[in-house]
Amino acid sequence: MSPRRHVAVLALALAAAPGAARADRFEATLSGDLRGGAARVAEPGASAVTVPAVGADVRIGHAWRNALAWDLGLGGTVAQPATFTDATLTIDGRPVRGELTRRTVTAAAQLGATLRLGRRAAPSLRLALGPQVRHRGAATLSGLPAPVPGVTSLDAVASLALGVDLRLGRHLALGLALQLDHAQPIGDAPAHDVIGISLQVAHVWYPRVWGPSW
Repeated sequence: MSPRRHVAVLALALAAAPGAARADRFEATLSGDLRGGAARVAEPGASAVTVPAVGADVRIGHAWRNALAWDLGLGGTVAQPATFTDATLTIDGRPVRGELTRRTVTAAAQLGATLRLGRRAAPSLRLALGPQVRHRGAATLSGLPAPVPGVTSLDAVASLALGVDLRLGRHLALGLALQLDHAQPIGDAPAHDVIGISLQVAHVWYPRVWGPSW
């Protein structure tokens, strides 16, 4: 085959590939992602500390436009136990100060919107909002004979993720993103932040109720 014919065949292949794997307004997705990073946690009267954290999410979504999609997601994070040297807790109506160690676990439901700036390899920007339940586990406080009970609180959480989505085929996409979650407590709990890298795998399909009859 001549060099000119090689170039023509390659050009046809590149032109055909994006058409078979691209973001568009008819698609629906079911995705899961894993995250690894760090959580910034605090306790009353103590300075915030940063500890390793891992998380996972499951999302179902649909596109409004080629460049814009919405999703509903459920997920959570687990932070490694954090030690606070100067925590102050109220025990039996009186403040007790000492060293405290405990783990934080969260579970959140979010409504998100993703801006996709491309077709096959698409930079993406996602913003999501929703409620979150946060549990700060039972702990030991220096000077007390019994463990401190765990505390469960409610947050309003906002997530911002900047990444890139790669279409590997008509029904498969991968995503890599830098994600920041900020939880603002509804009550007197301290704020809670998580930052990390997320890896997402998505199954893509085209529901007949929305999409064309391909």
